[in-house]
Amino acid sequence: TESKLVLKVDEKLLNNSPGYIYADENQLWLSNNNGVYVINYSGNVNHLLKNVDVNQVIRDSENNMWFTSKNGIYRLPEEKERLYTFDKQDGLTSEFVKSIAKDQNNRFWLGLNNNDVNIISANKKTVQKLSFSNPEKYNVIKQLVYDTKDGLIYFASDYGLGSVSASYPLNTKVNYLKETNNLVFVIKNFSLDTTSKLALALSSGVVVIDDRIKKFEFSSLDYTKRKDYFKDRAYRVFYDNLQHLWFSNVNGVTQYNNIEQNRYFEKFNILTKRINDIKQLKNNVYAMATDGYGIVFIKDGKLIKQLTKADGLNNNIITKLYVKDDYLWSISNAGINRIRFANNHFSINTFDYANDLLSEDVNDIYIDKDTAYFATNNGLVYTFDYANDLLSEDVNDIYIDKDTAYFATNNGLVYFSHNQIIREKKSPKIYITSVSINKEPLDLSVASFVLKPKQQSITFNYSAIDFKNRQILYRYRLKDDANWSETRNRRLELSSLEPGNYCFEISAKSQDSEWSQPAKIKFIIEKHFWQTWWFITIALATGAYILYVITVKITKRQKNKEQEQLLLKNKILMLEQQALQAMMNPHFVFNVMNSIQHYINTQNTSSANRVLTGFAKLIRKNLEICTKSYISLEEELAYLKLYLSLEKNRFGDKFNYTIDIDQRLDKDETQLPSMLLQPYIENAIWHGIMPKEEGGELKISIEQKDETYLWIKIIDNGIGIKNSLANKSGSHQSKGMGLTQERINLLNKIEAKPIQLFIEQNGNSGTTITILVPLN
Repeated sequence: TESKLVLKVDEKLLNNSPGYIYADENQLWLSNNNGVYVINYSGNVNHLLKNVDVNQVIRDSENNMWFTSKNGIYRLPEEKERLYTFDKQDGLTSEFVKSIAKDQNNRFWLGLNNNDVNIISANKKTVQKLSFSNPEKYNVIKQLVYDTKDGLIYFASDYGLGSVSASYPLNTKVNYLKETNNLVFVIKNFSLDTTSKLALALSSGVVVIDDRIKKFEFSSLDYTKRKDYFKDRAYRVFYDNLQHLWFSNVNGVTQYNNIEQNRYFEKFNILTKRINDIKQLKNNVYAMATDGYGIVFIKDGKLIKQLTKADGLNNNIITKLYVKDDYLWSISNAGINRIRFANNHFSINTFDYANDLLSEDVNDIYIDKDTAYFATNNGLVYTFDYANDLLSEDVNDIYIDKDTAYFATNNGLVYFSHNQIIREKKSPKIYITSVSINKEPLDLSVASFVLKPKQQSITFNYSAIDFKNRQILYRYRLKDDANWSETRNRRLELSSLEPGNYCFEISAKSQDSEWSQPAKIKFIIEKHFWQTWWFITIALATGAYILYVITVKITKRQKNKEQEQLLLKNKILMLEQQALQAMMNPHFVFNVMNSIQHYINTQNTSSANRVLTGFAKLIRKNLEICTKSYISLEEELAYLKLYLSLEKNRFGDKFNYTIDIDQRLDKDETQLPSMLLQPYIENAIWHGIMPKEEGGELKISIEQKDETYLWIKIIDNGIGIKNSLANKSGSHQSKGMGLTQERINLLNKIEAKPIQLFIEQNGNSGTTITILVPLN
């Protein structure tokens, strides 16, 4: 059976140009030229978009409400994502909320920047104002703490601290902390233990008040004498569950257990840095908020973890921490992180101000059963709009209840249900809106297209719609097996693509969703003619033929060169044989034999034997040398000494000689061509010295002047080469010297470095022959 519901609507709403009616299971939406009226089936009316002419109302698949008007389109998020704030319009005396606390009556206390504390009732309908007697001293209330033991609210500014009854704040006296010497003190932070102690972090050090109820005062002069006074500028104090005091100062982090100090800054260098906050988690884990190095975790005296931006934190500068149940909440100027530590593993949820919170100025936070509250510079925000920003960039304070997080920001108080942090991970739909080639649009009705080789500049435009999150991340690739590349741009330009088959895929994701199914479009870039198989085949064949011709020519040239080398070596061998014959000059042999016969005839047997022995050795050396192309310097010197001794025996005092050898030379390792020096020495004796009546002297020097050449000089003081040439008849030339010169020319064609020969006359008489032999 069908049931009918009769809803009574005020005639004024119907008379005011009704434009559109939309009904769902909970309410009726009526639009006209004065906005939209939301009427639930109990008859309650809520007026939206006042003075806006709304002509249509519709709900989308994600339960967002859409309103069209002459001024544009409006969207109302679904109910659990709508944002509500407390600001001046709701009764706050200032929207700059610096701190936040909650009392036993579920009232919120907000520390403001105008000498006020505002108290919001549990139903958030009324706001009470608590002012202080010294506006300048208590201008900005930067810290609020509810003392469950005594039912007091403690508050602090930079220059003072006080307490007031949480039950009757407006009807009871405010107690102010006194410094008995009337000295000015600057408060950085304070902490209450569960008994009666109050710890103060002052610019002058850490002070502990033993009984905050009975004696709400201290003496700066007297406290310097106490063992629980710690000098040096302090930043933060914190009592843990064992009532041990932790504090950070300019030196770093220290724990005081009422007996002795545990200086953590001496154990871990990271804890010498400035620490902005200290909190205790379950399982005896302590969290330290650093000023630029993330969050450091200590357990049982050991550093177990350091979380930084690389691990998922919004920022490494952490200003405040808050612990609720299994979670640690951290505040930075770039966002809020919720961190869970379980089974020695850390997991991080991120709230980015640019995506989630209504303000980048979040000053404090409070979390209760099902809502997170943020104190911002724009007021109190007590639900969470995932699609928008917080009202401010600065989070000043934080308070966490069982299910609700509260943030004090420079734009007000923001809170939301942190149990709803895990959002529906629905991926946004992705569309390729246009494709253009060289700025010419293509028809997207076809599944793929073919491009010419010059059409290498392709532009893709695409879009993904997610009304809950404006920050969409895209990823794309051009091949099925290629890695994805990420971008936040909705336009992609590709240029200079190589010819081939491509499949452009684009996918999208919002902050908490998975990647969407990609949108695809296939295209082919044709090859240039020189990239086709037939052109490559012809080019390879042509190249192979050219390579074959070049190889044949090189091989033929190499063979010709080898034949030429062989001919040169054969000619050298012939010359060496001729040089061997030339070394036994007939006149020299005849004269030696005459000398031997003369010694025999004169009965000078010993001299005859000596000359005969020397001559025999010389002949044996000739036979040894004739089998070698190169000989050592030691062998060359031995041969020359035999030859010169025989010449000396013949000419007597008319001929003298000296041999000077560089002591640095290794005579066994130094090599030179065989039969190189003797012809020049013989020529110097016979044609330079012997024509002189008085005879002469021959000097031979061998030295190494550099790493390249062996320098050999043959110097005589005979008649000189010019006179010698003038005395020779016709074109007579020494056969030995001619053969040696021809050998040198042939060797220079084979060897890398040439043998160099220089012959010059020494003034009017004497000749110097210089021979440079390569050392290698």
